[in-house]
Amino acid sequence: MEKKSELTCADLMLYVGCACKTPAGYGVIDAVSRERIRVEIEFMGYVLPPDDVTPILRPLQDMTEEESNEVQFRVDKGGIGFYPTEHAEIVRYLLSRQFDLFGWIPAGLAIDKTKL
Repeated sequence: MEKKSELTCADLMLYVGCACKTPAGYGVIDAVSRERIRVEIEFMGYVLPPDDVTPILRPLQDMTEEESNEVQFRVDKGGIGFYPTEHAEIVRYLLSRQFDLFGWIPAGLAIDKTKL
């Protein structure tokens, strides 16, 4: 896999609803278009280019026992013949919990939430 040097709108689209840091302050990724990110900061919407938005993510090591049990439940539910749709549901769950699934924290493209 090629190492990323910057995030695109397509990358950030995966984390709509995630906390982020921008030049205007800390906010939440509200919506993403092809070229811009809408970030909600203190009830105001800011439209920014992707290089002005740094997501705040959780490393996988930050997973709680409850979250780990939920992932295991989803794996067990798939059972024999585990289909790609079950894999997608697990990935969607992890993204919704704002886990860094792509190594953006060590690459310096995202902020480690546990260090704030």
